[in-house]
Amino acid sequence: MNKHDSERISGLLEVAGFLPASSSNDADVIIVNTCAVRENAVKRLKGYVRSLGKPKKRGAVIGIAGCVAQIEKERLLKEIPFVDFVFGPDEIDDLLTFVSEAINGRRTVATEFDTHFFASELPSKRETPHHAWLLITKGCDNFCSYCVVPYARGKMVSRKREDIINEAKKLFNDGVLDITLIGQNVNAYGKDIYGKTDFVNLLDEIANIGFRKVSFATSHPADFQDQLIELMASKGNISKQLHLPVQSGSNRVLMRMKRGYTRERYLEIVEKIRKIPNLSLTTDIIVGFPGETDKDFNETIELVEVASFDQVFTFMFSPRPFAEASKYEDQIPEDVKKERFQILTEKVKEVNLKQNLRLVGDALDAIVEGKSKTRGFVQARTETGKVVLFKNGYHKVGEKVKVLIKDAGPHHLVGELIKD
Repeated sequence: MNKHDSERISGLLEVAGFLPASSSNDADVIIVNTCAVRENAVKRLKGYVRSLGKPKKRGAVIGIAGCVAQIEKERLLKEIPFVDFVFGPDEIDDLLTFVSEAINGRRTVATEFDTHFFASELPSKRETPHHAWLLITKGCDNFCSYCVVPYARGKMVSRKREDIINEAKKLFNDGVLDITLIGQNVNAYGKDIYGKTDFVNLLDEIANIGFRKVSFATSHPADFQDQLIELMASKGNISKQLHLPVQSGSNRVLMRMKRGYTRERYLEIVEKIRKIPNLSLTTDIIVGFPGETDKDFNETIELVEVASFDQVFTFMFSPRPFAEASKYEDQIPEDVKKERFQILTEKVKEVNLKQNLRLVGDALDAIVEGKSKTRGFVQARTETGKVVLFKNGYHKVGEKVKVLIKDAGPHHLVGELIKD
């Protein structure tokens, strides 16, 4: 969601005549787009903005966008004198006004929710020409007890189907090969319009347009439909990667999190989707949720083993503004959180490595993403979302290649390019 919004912010500025600067020291306009999911990100934001003294003295205007802006509002202007304007996700369309007012010495805070506005209606400056983000919902109605998203992004609103399809067709005609449908909870799409989810039909229609690959993120287990499994299995251009956040392996914790499903229901979904050949399953897990016992934590470790995740995004519980769990009295001590986080991280590495080693000897299609941080290697991504590194000179970003997998680590594959 933040990548999508950043591309729209960049698109608006470029249409208005601004050009990308090489660094903040050379910029006339600096906008920091933010995420409020974890406290550390908020701390980094404030530290970063306070480091912008040099461009500020030169006359640059500085804005803070996104979820932290939506949550903290005027407080950011009070805490950080450098900041000229603050605007939430539903105020991106007025960005040029905020910049103009800042140039004229006026500070602005704009954080109203607009159920009719979707940032997708704005011009975009995409990171890569072959891939695009396609927004289908915004906001969330779940109010999980640990989560700030409903307060930062508002209630769930589904975008009009015809607008989604029209944008998808335009992107396809513009040469986009790969597309990702995004929303806080994509498989709840249509609930607010039709009274029930219509995500599977929407995904089917977009896949039929002809894209090389159609992905989606993020799914919620409580809204998961078996029809989605059938569609993923039958359509060759629908990504065989599924991100399905579980958050905990303990029913007691899941209930306090207000997730709306049980451990048993989650594993039932996993069993069904594993019937799709070569599917990659990724998830999110929080450790140290208030009241989490050793038993609860061990149940999470057991679930990681049983589900055999291909990748796990791990988090320590972080109290967030407005979130109900932040007020729970049985908070877990930081040292216990850190210990559990380390244990989980090691277990995840073990399980991920096992999954990746299964692919050694396979020839996999992958899309080139560019030079790897590992010197001498090109980085690509398989159709199941796995990073694969290979040596063999220059390859165009977005190019499809075939790689023979020779080795694997917990977080990547290493291969050899197969020439046509």
